This record gives sequence, C-alpha cells and structure tokens, in this order.
Amino acid sequence: PGAIVEQLRIYDRWGELLFEANSIPVNDPLKGWNGSFHSDKMNPGVYAFYAKINYNNNSYFLQGDLTLIR
Repeated sequence: PGAIVEQLRIYDRWGELLFEANSIPVNDPLKGWNGSFHSDKMNPGVYAFYAKINYNNNSYFLQGDLTLIR
C-alpha cells in the first residue's frame, strides 16, 4: 500500500482555511488543491499548508508554505 494523506489543509496569510482534504492518495492531482476558494481562483502568492501523512503505519506531520503561480 502507498502513502495516504490523512489530512491536508491550505491557509491564506491571514489564517483562513482555504482547502481541506482527508484520506487521499499521495500525488493524486485530481484530489489536491487546485488553487481556488469557493470556485474563485486565488491570486498568486504564498500560502501555508499542514499535512498529516500515513506511510507504513507511521504518521508524519509536514508544514510549511507553498507558492501559487499562475
């Protein structure tokens, strides 16, 4: 079995939750964040993320920032 993203959250610079997904396969482009919020494309910029990954029955926590480019 592959790795599973148990929880993925994307926030804007003010801490507003823009996207949340649970129990999705790693690297599935159809399940991740598409750069929008309420069907509006977000402006290019820096966004914070938090992820909990399960791999081989071990949990890993990742957090950082990502840059949205259009």
